Amino acid sequence: MFYVLTLGDAVMVTESNPYSLPLALWSIHEVDGTIPDLNTHAWDFQSDGFVKFGGNLSRVDFILRFTASEWEAAATSSDINIKQGMALILAAEYIDVADMRTMMLVGYCAMIGLILDSRVAEILA
Repeated sequence: MFYVLTLGDAVMVTESNPYSLPLALWSIHEVDGTIPDLNTHAWDFQSDGFVKFGGNLSRVDFILRFTASEWEAAATSSDINIKQGMALILAAEYIDVADMRTMMLVGYCAMIGLILDSRVAEILA
């Protein structure tokens, strides 16, 4: 069991019993199970439960959606937009494939010929 404490838009998650703390203004929700990955799940105030958001993948899982030749083409590209996108991907722990910036980067890879047009949907699925 774990506890979710909410106050307005603020959310705290703890495994420690919060009832003895001075949290009069906070709502306390008791949740069975284990705390979900907070990088891929968010508290849904309407359902009072966690929901998976976006299309978050680990950086490794996202990179593995590209073939070796596609990734090499992007990694060695001299295009400044691709260089920036690659730097952002390598710096991120998670990649949201439903994020407009991710969709634009993958689409741009197809536009400049680094990947086939048909691969855009596969990579973003």
